[in-house]
Amino acid sequence: MRTLILHPNNDYNCGDLLTYYGTKELLTRAVGGSQNLDVVQFDMIRAHDIEPETYIKEYQWGKIDLIVLAGSPWLWNNCIRSKKYGLLIDALQRYKNAKAIGLGIGSCFSQPVYSDMYIKCPERYFKGKLDGVLKNRLKAIYNRFCYLLVRDMFAEYILKKCGIKCKFSYDTSIYAYHRLGIKKNIGNKKILFFYHPGEGLSGQCLSFAIDDFIKYQLNWAKQNNADIYCNSVGEKVFLDNVGMKSTFSVDLEYLSEKFREYDTMLSGRVHMAILGFLSGIPSITLLPVDTRFMTALKFGIKIKSIGKEWQYGKIQLNSKVWDDIKKCEQDIIQDLRNAIK
Repeated sequence: MRTLILHPNNDYNCGDLLTYYGTKELLTRAVGGSQNLDVVQFDMIRAHDIEPETYIKEYQWGKIDLIVLAGSPWLWNNCIRSKKYGLLIDALQRYKNAKAIGLGIGSCFSQPVYSDMYIKCPERYFKGKLDGVLKNRLKAIYNRFCYLLVRDMFAEYILKKCGIKCKFSYDTSIYAYHRLGIKKNIGNKKILFFYHPGEGLSGQCLSFAIDDFIKYQLNWAKQNNADIYCNSVGEKVFLDNVGMKSTFSVDLEYLSEKFREYDTMLSGRVHMAILGFLSGIPSITLLPVDTRFMTALKFGIKIKSIGKEWQYGKIQLNSKVWDDIKKCEQDIIQDLRNAIK
């Protein structure tokens, strides 16, 4: 099956790469093996930043059987006016006969005050925000899809309010365990996976508290004598400039093995917290930047909100969680087989 995956597949971002690994694992199993899956290499970064008007329309990939939307937030304020949605619409229009599925569709909205209340009742957050025009445009796009898997309750709420059928489950990144393995903790050190949310959607969502977000991470690292990791060159430079020793890496295989040495993690990045879960770290706390933190809730990862002293969840590293993950995986694979047959 010739498949066009709309997903950043460069290795500059560990989170994108982790979800890409998990997406490919699900697709491979759904079609009966890698010999039946012909993945077209699509450079979302190039298409978005360098050639947004021509890349998706003119690049010659030949016949496409399946379009897969995966691996990053696809629902945020004014999302349908973005270049990203322009690329999606171009792809759907160009390959009219291809089936379309979404794997791990997520949201990215400003982190709400009293987040636990909004988690239990998303309609309070979105009251008056989902107008008819937005709902109609989203419906026109996603009605083309024969299967939609969402990774957080805000994404689920929005799509269902638009009359679009979807299924809420674990983030697809966890299925990268087929490639990286399920690790066991062997050490008792502490680790900070540092994040500087100064640009893009994250910076916009946390603009009121970026300094507090950064200070909390650095103070925690000092107080706990923690090792510091990052996966952005800009973050490495920032840490060097403030006199904090750190390790830069975008190598998931290396990180998943290295994380075994730690029994406590503080992470500013959602998917590094999930990688920590996969690597067997017993205690993981995620600092939320925006509603992407909801992706981690299903894993039982603790959430600590900067400035509000709000906590939600408790890490649950036990066989029952993995039993549920594997059961959900089998359900998703069967759903995919039914959708793309």
